Amino acid sequence: MARPALPALALAALGTVALAACGSSETKTIDSAQVEHEIARAIKHHSGIPTTVTCPSRIEREVGYRFTCAAAMEAGRYPLAVVVTSEGGDVRYENHEPFIALDTTKVEGAITASIAKQRGLKATVRCPRYVLQRKGVSFTCTATIDGRSYPFTVTQTNEKGHVVYEGH
Repeated sequence: MARPALPALALAALGTVALAACGSSETKTIDSAQVEHEIARAIKHHSGIPTTVTCPSRIEREVGYRFTCAAAMEAGRYPLAVVVTSEGGDVRYENHEPFIALDTTKVEGAITASIAKQRGLKATVRCPRYVLQRKGVSFTCTATIDGRSYPFTVTQTNEKGHVVYEGH
């Protein structure tokens, strides 16, 4: 089944997250779990891509306080610069690099064709759906041939999504 191509999304100045009463006013910190949840929710809303966001465990509730979080797909991590924008603990996050999901349907098709050409075998290839399109990001796909599964590593060689693969 073909999957639709996923849109590119530049997160520059995209995210402002309002956090109602998060953290402790006594300790002047912000609840990092709530920040992670709200950023992940905003990314999913804007891009359609589910991520898991991780931030430092201690976030100061101080206007201008800066920290870095990471949005992870099934493969690949996308860093986010985050700044506290209000005494209430609201934050803004950004990254000026594009947030693009690799077209893994296209990768599956290319690898299927490569196996047929090189080995003369009919294979069904499955890769993770949400992979960050970024040079150096690796992930595992599985080729199924005659009912047997063969995992292999796929690595992106450039920022445009070109990949190479190697069997285990």
